Amino acid sequence: MIGVLVSRTVSAEILWEWDMGELPSGWWANEYWDFPDTGALSFVHAQTSGSYSVSELAEMRSDTMTVPAGVDTMVVTVFDTWEWDGWYTTGESNCCIWLRVMVPGGDYYTIEFDSHGWGFKESGQPMNAAVEVPLAAGQQFYLYFYSYAGASYGAMAEMLWTVDHLVITDTGGTSLQRSTWGSIKSVF
Repeated sequence: MIGVLVSRTVSAEILWEWDMGELPSGWWANEYWDFPDTGALSFVHAQTSGSYSVSELAEMRSDTMTVPAGVDTMVVTVFDTWEWDGWYTTGESNCCIWLRVMVPGGDYYTIEFDSHGWGFKESGQPMNAAVEVPLAAGQQFYLYFYSYAGASYGAMAEMLWTVDHLVITDTGGTSLQRSTWGSIKSVF
């Protein structure tokens, strides 16, 4: 009996990569974002003691990019951490975060985490989440980051979100872990 071991190596070409210690050139962010060395940081807080609703929304948008020739699927990977907190007396509090790959005038692809309820306190381990985006060469897209906290009728909600690294590769279905990116960088 003869055994054959086959090894398949998938090459992930980095199309775009950002360390988010500063707002990348051509990007926009509202006043709820800050850029310390540790990464892009948004903090939103909403609190009410009366019979009304309040909210805060942190938004950040990339410059418009064009999918390079020969690429038919991209993988967008975000390296981040998050924390949210909320309570209520009679109302409701909620928080959510999104990273969307937006196609102008068309579809979008979402990495999303949210919490809705009447009281919560959670910290997220680094998401290191990835989403496949089936866009054709020449198609335009941009990245949209959204962090929201809302409270109504005697409630509080707050969200702290840090995005420290973002990578877009051309490999459909394959994403490297942060430690692998570090190993690749150290070779050079």
